Formats: sequence, C-alpha cells, structure tokens
Amino acid sequence: MQKAPYDPITVLNAFPTYATQDDYTRATGQPCPPWTLDKHPKYWFDPKPKKMTTGPDGTAYTLYTNSFLGHFDPDTQLPIFESLMLSLAEAAAVNIPPTGTGETNVPGANADPVQCPSKPLTSTQQIVRYGVLQVPVVRNLDVPLPGDNAPGQFTDADRAMLQAIAAKVGV
Repeated sequence: MQKAPYDPITVLNAFPTYATQDDYTRATGQPCPPWTLDKHPKYWFDPKPKKMTTGPDGTAYTLYTNSFLGHFDPDTQLPIFESLMLSLAEAAAVNIPPTGTGETNVPGANADPVQCPSKPLTSTQQIVRYGVLQVPVVRNLDVPLPGDNAPGQFTDADRAMLQAIAAKVGV
C-alpha cells in the first residue's frame, strides 16, 4: 500500500492506545482495570516502565521526554515536545472511562487525558497543521503532494518550453 503524504498524529504514539474498555480487553486479552474517577483518563500503558527517579515519598517515577501534547510555539509555529513524568504504577496502567448504554455523563471522563508519549520523528517526517481546523498531523516529506514536482514530472514552465521548441522545429 502506498504511503500517504499526511498521517494522523497518532502514528507517533510510542504505545498502542485503546478508545474503550472493550478495545483494551480485545487487544490485550485481559479485563480492563476499573475506571478511577479521581485520575485523568489514560488510554495507553507502558508494559515495561523504566525507573528513572524516586520521589521524596519513595515513589518510583519514569520520565518520557518526547511527548507531543498538541501545542505549537506561538512565535515559531514549531511543535512543542514536553516531558511527562508518571509513577511506575500510573505508567503501567490504563484508566479508561466506561462507555455504552447507561454510561453517559461519567464523572471525570471529560478531563484532559494523559497524552501518550511520542516516538521520535524520522528524517522524513514533520509535524504540521493541516486543514481548516489546523489540526496537527505528520507530514511524510518523502511523499510528494498532489501538484508537487515529483521526479520525472514536468512543470508548467517545462511544458511551455517544450511547446516553444516544438513550434520552432515545426512539430
């Protein structure tokens, strides 16, 4: 399948994400942990979080240094990557609110979710804003956009020059 010029920002997710508790159960074969309403929604987990530091209370923490949280620098318009520090227990668990019949207006479900850490961009990727809503997407720089001059394609100037030459030689 041919690569697209743009991919959703989720292609940078370092871990799989699960939209619902049922998605988590289907994908992992394990029952989804119960929703904890005093914590933010978290739709991903790190199966092997690495201890990076210990807090004053003895809690072990891991640090993800490459998390794109959907923000752009107002001056440069470049994406901002931020650090995300979670306890090992938080990193290794999901917190997915229930959905389905009778599960509307779940307390805490509308809170900002814990963003999934990002994989580093490759040399052929760039985060850009796209469309009318200017949503962040990944631009695959190795895929020409429609109308771009891909190798082997003529530009309008090339075409005009060839037509002028053909006219001069009587073709």
